[in-house]
Amino acid sequence: MENINLITPGTGHSAPITGVSVSTDGRHVATSSYDGTIKVWNLNGDGTLTELATGRHTRLVNSLTWAPTASRLASGSADKTVAIWTLLDNRLQLTNVLSRHTDDVNSVAWLPDGRHLVCVSEDGKATAWDADTGRLLGEISGHRAHCMMVATSPTGHIATVGEDGQVILLGPDFAPSPPPSWTAP
Repeated sequence: MENINLITPGTGHSAPITGVSVSTDGRHVATSSYDGTIKVWNLNGDGTLTELATGRHTRLVNSLTWAPTASRLASGSADKTVAIWTLLDNRLQLTNVLSRHTDDVNSVAWLPDGRHLVCVSEDGKATAWDADTGRLLGEISGHRAHCMMVATSPTGHIATVGEDGQVILLGPDFAPSPPPSWTAP
């Protein structure tokens, strides 16, 4: 195992790193930071990283994740937005901003189709979006406190967790998912 220090003079982030995501093709690593930036790094064959591109929010960045397609990235920020980025010719291009959140965005997760994503916010809500059009697809307000993290499965199921101690499970249609039924062997 080799440790890679991303904060070196002249490169990297200028504040603590808040998130990391590896592209599905394994060629790039993205990081987010309290400094309001996201950075994309080229993963070199020798295990080192080279800084490739930078994107910026107006406030700290809490979360980021690569889409199932290796060129798209989503980042969620305390500026109450989710930015959709495309990596083209070693540059980050801002392709959409999802800005109807009412509080800090804490976590983002792509659905398996690579077009839709789910975001969770300090306001306790989970929202589903079409990243191409910026259209809000749905909202769940089940948490009584800050919603902190979201995860999706390859089947499109969604799980959110909040500071209220709840885990909320949603089906691929963004409807509450019934608990699994267990049978004895």
